[in-house]
Amino acid sequence: MRLTLVISALAMLLASSVQSVLANSLDVDHIDGLFIDVDGDFGTPGTEYLDAGSTIQFKMRLTSTEVSKISSITNGFRVYSPDGASWQPITMVDLYPAGLGPSFFDLYSQFHYAGVTGTGADTAGYAGSSLAGSGINPGFDDLVFAVQTAVSVSQVGRTICIDSAYVPPNLIWLWAGGFGSTLPDWDGPYCYEVQDSAFLNTGSFDVDHIEGTWSDGSDTYLHTDRDIKYFLRMQTQSLRLYGATNGFRVYSPDGAIWLPAVVDTIEDHSQFFDLAWYWSGHSLTGNGADTLGYSGSIIGVVFPQYYDKIVASIDTRVTAEQIGKSLCIDSSYFPPSGPWLWVGAFGSLEPYWGGPYCYEIKSCCVLRGDVDGDGLVATISDVVALNAYMFGHAELDCPERGDWDGSGGVVDIADLVAFVQYMFMGGPPPTPCP
Repeated sequence: MRLTLVISALAMLLASSVQSVLANSLDVDHIDGLFIDVDGDFGTPGTEYLDAGSTIQFKMRLTSTEVSKISSITNGFRVYSPDGASWQPITMVDLYPAGLGPSFFDLYSQFHYAGVTGTGADTAGYAGSSLAGSGINPGFDDLVFAVQTAVSVSQVGRTICIDSAYVPPNLIWLWAGGFGSTLPDWDGPYCYEVQDSAFLNTGSFDVDHIEGTWSDGSDTYLHTDRDIKYFLRMQTQSLRLYGATNGFRVYSPDGAIWLPAVVDTIEDHSQFFDLAWYWSGHSLTGNGADTLGYSGSIIGVVFPQYYDKIVASIDTRVTAEQIGKSLCIDSSYFPPSGPWLWVGAFGSLEPYWGGPYCYEIKSCCVLRGDVDGDGLVATISDVVALNAYMFGHAELDCPERGDWDGSGGVVDIADLVAFVQYMFMGGPPPTPCP
C-alpha cells in the first residue's frame, strides 16, 4: 500500500506542470544481440537484425540538459511484435555501477512490470524519486538501465519492436525537478527482424545418409555382401569460397577388410573450381585405411554462396567373413597437402563434419525363411513378401532371409519354389543363417 501511495504521489507531482526543454532524452543507446548483415545475405546489405539465440539488451542512455537536478522520473517501455513473434519475457537490468537507487533516488527506486508473458506485449518501466539524495545532476549523460530479452531460432523472419509506454497502474513518461516537469525525447519505436547469425559464413561437408545399412530397432549395422554407399552432402551458407580441401578416411578399428573404397561423383564442380578440381585416392587397399580427397580452387568464377547438394558417394562393401568387426568413415588429411579446410573472402574455416561414423558389420539374416521379419518361418505373408520383392513390387529390409538355400546370390524362383515345397509338400527346411 505504501509503495502504491508513493508512486501515485510521484505521478501527480510529475504531471503537475510540463515545460519544454531542449535535448532531454531517454533513448536506446545501443543494443547487445544486434548484428549487421554486411553482405546482404538475409536481404539488403547493411541491415541490422536481432540475433536468434542471443541475449538481447536494449541499453538506455539518459541525457539531461536541465539547469537543475532531476528529482523524479517515471519511464515505461513496451516490447511487442507486429507479426506474432514470441520472446523471453522481458526483465529490467540496472546498468549504473553503484545502482540507480543508491546513486540518485533515496526515496523510491523500483522496476515495475505489467503483463510480462513473452507474447502480445510486455510492458515494464522504472520509477525513481529523490528526497534527501542527489537526484540526477545537470549535464548527466550515461547508461542507466536495459530492457532484456531473448528470442529463439523458431522466430527467425519475424519482428520484435520496443517503444516507450505507459506502465499500469501509474507510470507515465515524465521527469520532474526544480525546473518543473518535462517529457524526455524518445526516437522509437525500434523494430528489427530476427535472424540467426550462426548461418553467416558457415558450411559443412558431411554424410547425408548411408545405403547398405540395416537396423534391429535399437542399433544400425552394415550389411554384408551388399554395396555400402556413404553419400556426402556439401553445404555453404553465405560463403565466398575460393578453395577447398577435404579428405575422407575409411578404416576399421578392429581389423576388418573391405573392398577398396571408390568415389562415385554425383555433382561436377569443375564449373565452379576453374583452376583445379578433382577427387583423388591414397593407399586404396581395403585394409588399414583408404583415404580419398576432394580438392578445388578458383580463379575467375564464383562458387555459390548458398549451396546444398549431395555431391558424391564413397562406395565399398564387406563380406560375411567380417561379421562382428566394424567399419568407419571420418574426415581426414589427405596426402600430399590436403588439410580439412575451406578458404575464401571470409578467411578460412573448417567445415562441419559430424563423424566419425562407425558401424558393426552384421548379417541381417537371423532366421532364414522369415522374410517379413515377424519371427515365423515360411508363412503365407513371407511368400507374399518374397513374391512382391522378386517381381519388383516391394523392397525387403533383408533379402538374405529369403535366400532359402543360402547360396548368397540373388533371391530367385528356386527360393520361392523351395518355400512352397517346405510349406505344402514336406520339402527340406531353409539353410541356417550364418
